[in-house]
Amino acid sequence: MSLATLDSFTFGGLVFKGVPASFASGGQGIFATPRLAGNLGANILSRFRLILDYSRARMYLDPVADWNAPFCKNRVGFDLMRADRFLEVRFVAPDSPAARAGWRAGDRITAIDGRPIEPAYPPTRTDWMCGPVGSTVVLTDANGARRSLVFANYF
Repeated sequence: MSLATLDSFTFGGLVFKGVPASFASGGQGIFATPRLAGNLGANILSRFRLILDYSRARMYLDPVADWNAPFCKNRVGFDLMRADRFLEVRFVAPDSPAARAGWRAGDRITAIDGRPIEPAYPPTRTDWMCGPVGSTVVLTDANGARRSLVFANYF
């Protein structure tokens, strides 16, 4: 997987700036197909009130008030998946703060800044990874070790 920030992207008649995108590689996963160039995901669709008219095979997009707010930019270098009471590291971006701190795919995060990961933790929550450059987050691994990450632009 590789990550990038697109300068701009046009969708639904609107131009979005600084759009985060992921690109699958290695032939694994749902997005690793020659039919898809990359994944913008809910980052774009969340900027609209989406109406699906199945009977007419149409989709309507109504921009929300803050459709042009800045996108969350991952500044730690993880792709994570929630499982019960931990977040499992699925991918660590090369040269990212997570890579420099020694995190590897398969590692488990049990707490963020001392707050345990609970079963109700939203599975797609990533806002904590998007702090300002230079800010710090402390992660607790499955062995109870605490590791600090300093947010940085790495892609």
